[in-house]
Amino acid sequence: CKYSILAWHAVSYGPGLIHLPFFERYLNFYDFIRFYMFQFPSYLSGLAGVHAFQVTFESLQVEGGRRLLVKWPCYGVGLVSFWVAFVLADTTAWKRKLIWGVLGVASLLLINVLRVSLMLIATKNQWNIHFLDSYGLDHHTQFNIVAYTLIFLLMYRYYKRNKASLGRKK
Repeated sequence: CKYSILAWHAVSYGPGLIHLPFFERYLNFYDFIRFYMFQFPSYLSGLAGVHAFQVTFESLQVEGGRRLLVKWPCYGVGLVSFWVAFVLADTTAWKRKLIWGVLGVASLLLINVLRVSLMLIATKNQWNIHFLDSYGLDHHTQFNIVAYTLIFLLMYRYYKRNKASLGRKK
């Protein structure tokens, strides 16, 4: 699933071995990903009194403060791919897969937006966000722990609901 997304990216953006302008213009979900990773956190941090704006293709600037880099690994494509692959691999009806797939992806996008919003607030207030780095737990690793915990909870609920709908409770 992750490699399918990477292949989609490859044909959507040029120059490359294969570039499809139709994909770039009409089927480019990376612009949506970039939008939610920059605009929503800026809005949410603004509600907390921290004003931020996009400065470059991959950075947010806190007004009167430092920049926060939001690069490709921050988009959570691997996490979303893991969830989507799990849902697609199940034998449940497509309607249920669609509902659970959208629910899981929306949950992962939401916690990612909250993470970037908190990072903007922490940057403005000069909080020490690197206090666990010496243990190998930088903020990216901490987020992955939270996100995979959410995914495993979603998997558990999905499995319990699926078994209940089939009438095979344990």
